[in-house]
Amino acid sequence: MEGPPLTNSYAATTTTVFVNNGATGTGAQRDPLNTDAWLVGGGIASLAAAVHLITDAQVPASRIHILEASPTPGGSMAAEDEPKDSDARPGAAGASARPTLPPARKGYVIRAARKLNFSYRCFYDTLSKVPYPCRSKTKAHANGANGSTNGAAAVAVVEAVAEAKAKAKADVEGEPEPEGGASEGHVEPEPEPASKQESEPEQQKHDEEPPKTLLDHIRRNRSSPKERPRTKIRLVSMNENGRPETVDTATMGLNPRDQAALMAFILRSEESLGNATIRDFFELEFFETNFWDMVSTMYLFKPWHSAIELRRYLHRFLHEFPNISTMAGMEYMPSNDFEAAIVPLVAYLREQGVDFQYGTTAQTLKFAPNTRDMIVSGIAVHRENSDLIIPVRPSDIVLITLGSMASGSKSGTNTRPPLPMPTNRWVHDHPDPIWKFWLELADPKINPHAAKFGDPRLFREHQGESMGVAFTITMFDRTFIQHLLQWAGSTHGTCPLLSFRDSPWLVSITIPKQPYFTDQDEDTTVFWGYGLYPDQPGRFVNKPMTECSGREILTEILRFMDYPLEPTLENSITLPVLMPLITSPYIKRKKDSRPQVVPKGSKNLGLMGQYVEIERDVTFTMEYSVRSAQTAVYELMGLDKKPPEVFGEDPSAAVLGEALKTLMV
Repeated sequence: MEGPPLTNSYAATTTTVFVNNGATGTGAQRDPLNTDAWLVGGGIASLAAAVHLITDAQVPASRIHILEASPTPGGSMAAEDEPKDSDARPGAAGASARPTLPPARKGYVIRAARKLNFSYRCFYDTLSKVPYPCRSKTKAHANGANGSTNGAAAVAVVEAVAEAKAKAKADVEGEPEPEGGASEGHVEPEPEPASKQESEPEQQKHDEEPPKTLLDHIRRNRSSPKERPRTKIRLVSMNENGRPETVDTATMGLNPRDQAALMAFILRSEESLGNATIRDFFELEFFETNFWDMVSTMYLFKPWHSAIELRRYLHRFLHEFPNISTMAGMEYMPSNDFEAAIVPLVAYLREQGVDFQYGTTAQTLKFAPNTRDMIVSGIAVHRENSDLIIPVRPSDIVLITLGSMASGSKSGTNTRPPLPMPTNRWVHDHPDPIWKFWLELADPKINPHAAKFGDPRLFREHQGESMGVAFTITMFDRTFIQHLLQWAGSTHGTCPLLSFRDSPWLVSITIPKQPYFTDQDEDTTVFWGYGLYPDQPGRFVNKPMTECSGREILTEILRFMDYPLEPTLENSITLPVLMPLITSPYIKRKKDSRPQVVPKGSKNLGLMGQYVEIERDVTFTMEYSVRSAQTAVYELMGLDKKPPEVFGEDPSAAVLGEALKTLMV
């Protein structure tokens, strides 16, 4: 599917259409048949935007163009290719997935396992618009207007994984249930509070109906109320004899002063927090409580992160306070995020005729001159060793995903640590393309509208405050896993989240329902974990986590569990990934550090992703990216429609009472 021809300069075409965001002041809707939508970035935000452009705005799919620099879609949900000497299994995840199976005893890579919640109204709304199953019938739609071989290769990857997924024997009846507890209540556009549970007859009736949408499929793979996986243990400490010990999380461990400080913090206005950090409002003892250990490891908060973001999380998930020690309100994908979400979304969009242009790096935007309004007139891109300009008409819209949490990630192997993280000075002087794009938009020397694009440097030049290390463990012997699950009191062979509080790295692990990958062998177990403080020396491995090989990270975990190192080490592959910017959305900020989804004065430009400003909602979630996409589409297309309200802003008396009861224990 081809859009307007590429040129070396912007050529003004057609007449401006009327939109209700004030482009002409008439309040009329933008004509979808005269609109080309240019989406920069192939992550979940662009995919969701494309879904809503088709289903809500009625834009023909052939007029929706997704520009992606890599050879595959998925953004941060698609892993980058591993180093040639890596132990990573090429069939693992994201961009590393391959149609053919690799040699045995190779490791998988999971950079993050996104937790879902019934209150993710925008994300579930998007899933409800995608038929299931959806398998593309042709490769032509994803080859892109450039017809590059990279696009064809990407199609082969997605098509192969989708085909394997569709043929899996558990596709309808026996699909793996998500690890972690499902939400309380049936997932509806207007969800019920966590206290209301779905009856068994309703669940059984729902399970008997074949899934019609992607949302149905995820609902189907939730556990029934009596079968929701959970563990009896959330936190692990080490006793004086060097053995693991369970922490009693029935109490939050907050003293009266901490309780009062926390309640006062929750009741403060967001405006009163300013540029403050979390530690500005609490005494040191607060950060040694069960409450903080569970909140920080669940959402990856650190004391120096933004107080505004923590307050938003506490408001947003107030209904989950009673579940904080069991994570009973969390939902997970039926399998890894790439296969469960990205593959079916891409398949649906390809089937509709969306134009995917891979191997296309956006460099900057061209704006119409001599106007106070912000009107994009062209997109400068680099493709196949050429610099080109994609002309953009005033009747078109441009949606950009800003920044990336996965940017700068370094992969290690079972025997080698990730490459060292560059200095902040080097990062400042050598931005990668996705950040350079945003930096130039926010540079007043380059862009006359720069003040409307926030402060990208704030989020990418504080690596010491935003870094983390994730690791994926692939085990070919279930002995240790069975021991760990039994020790943790697992109900259904899963472990939603287990955190080792006495670990200087503050290591947490998640064991999902197996198999987690389509091509995973039956006798193989794959699980994932991360360290919040990887710059600290380990308790047993006397070096920072950032300098550890995968084998050394697994050694630290085994020693914490007082478990023999062999033969588990010999029968495992552990792959670490150093992510310098993984918690960068939490960096303390000012009110204008993040740009608006539709900047003031913009007539055809919308911004999406984790670094835009959306009132009340919480960043570091798929929901945030999807909400930004919906907001941009509805406003720029002039639709009389808004995204669903952010859940949790007006909690009921029952929710407030249960939350207060939890904090006071």
